[in-house]
Amino acid sequence: MKQRNILIFGNYGGENWGDEMILSGLVSALPKKAFDITVVSSNPNFTTRIHSGVQSVFPPPFGVKSFLHFRLLQTIRAIKKADIILFGGGGLFQDREPKAIFLWGWYRFVAGFFGKRIIFVGNSVGPLASHISKRIVQKSFQPSRFISVRDTASKNLLLDLGISHTCIVSATDAVFLLRKTPSAKRKKGTLLLLRGDGKITHQQIRKLLPLLPKPVSFLAMDTVDVSFGESLGLPRIQPKSPSDLRSLVSSAKLVLSSRLHGGILALQAETPFLLFSAAPKIQNFFAERSLKKLVLSETYSYKKAKTMITSLIKNASKWIKIFRKIRLLEQRKAKNILPEFLQK
Repeated sequence: MKQRNILIFGNYGGENWGDEMILSGLVSALPKKAFDITVVSSNPNFTTRIHSGVQSVFPPPFGVKSFLHFRLLQTIRAIKKADIILFGGGGLFQDREPKAIFLWGWYRFVAGFFGKRIIFVGNSVGPLASHISKRIVQKSFQPSRFISVRDTASKNLLLDLGISHTCIVSATDAVFLLRKTPSAKRKKGTLLLLRGDGKITHQQIRKLLPLLPKPVSFLAMDTVDVSFGESLGLPRIQPKSPSDLRSLVSSAKLVLSSRLHGGILALQAETPFLLFSAAPKIQNFFAERSLKKLVLSETYSYKKAKTMITSLIKNASKWIKIFRKIRLLEQRKAKNILPEFLQK
C-alpha cells in the first residue's frame, strides 16, 4: 500500500516541552507504514532528533526576513506533497499573545491556498477578545470537516462562531494518545515545572519548599523558565526526549506546576500534582475532569496550598486511584482526537 503524506503544523521546535509532548502523542498514533510524516518546525534539526521517524521543514515565511530564507522552496514542496495537513493541537488560535492569531491564520491560509485537505486535532481555541480574531478563526475552521477539541469551552466558542456541530468532536489532549509510562517502584522527591513569566514569585515557592518531599528539582518546560529555576538555586533537570520527560514525571512523588502540560503529564503518570494558574485553558481542562481543587490561582493563599500539598502527600494512594480512573477515561476520549482513517 502506498504511503500517504501527512504534514503537521503546530508550535514545534521552540523547545517548549508541552508542545513536543503533543507532537509525540500524534506521531505515536499515526501508523508509520501507512503515512510519511513531515512536521513544520521552527527548529527542524531539534524535531527530527527527538521525534524518530519524522521529517521536518521550516514554517512558511511570516515577515521579510523569512521570505528571503533559502529554505522556502523546501517548505512549499512539503505542502504541495501533502495529502493531508493537520493543525496539531495545543492553544494555537488565541489572541492572548497578539502575534499568535495572525501567525496561525496565515499558516492556515497558506495551507489552504494549495487546496489541501485540512483537519484540526486536539485543539484549544481562545480566548478571542477582538472581532478580527473571531473572523480569523471562522475563516480558518469553517472549511474543515473534522475538528477535535480538548475542552468544552473551545467547542462552545466554535459553535458560537457558526462552525457546524457535525464537524466538532470532543476529545482530550494528545498526550493521552501515549501509553502510560511505567511508574517507578519507589517514587521520590518533588518536581517543579513552573513558568518563568513572573506570575509565581520566588518567595512563594521558597515558602513552600519545607513542605515538599525531598529532593526538590526544577525542570524547565520552556527556555523562558530557565532563569526562574536558576534563581531558586535548585538542581535543574534537562529531559533528553519526550519519553525521558515522562519518566521523570512518573518517578516523582509530587509535581508542582503552573503549566498545563505539567498537570497533564502528572495525571497521565498518576503522579500527585498541584497547579498554580488562572489561565482559562488550565482551569477549564481540569475543572471538566473534576479536579478543580488541584488548580489554585497564582495569588493562592499559603494556607490553602499547604492544605492541598499535605493531602496529596498523606493521601497519595487515594489520589492515585482517582487519577487512574480519570486517565482511563481520557485514554478513551483520545480515540476521538484523530479521524478513524488516520488511526492504527
